[in-house]
Amino acid sequence: MQISGNSNAAAQAMQQVAKAAETMNQINQMALDKTQALNGKMIGMNAEQKVGAQKTENIADFLA
Repeated sequence: MQISGNSNAAAQAMQQVAKAAETMNQINQMALDKTQALNGKMIGMNAEQKVGAQKTENIADFLA
């Protein structure tokens, strides 16, 4: 009976560890998704700034 009880407790503990690992994987995936989305926005903002700077440079050249 004692061995069976320990085996059951070990199995439950392993299930809890597996659930915790799955939860951590989900959190990591969400963080990765958010990071990738933010990187995409930053790339877009950087491109807009470059286009804006180029337009300003073109206007300055035109006025010179």
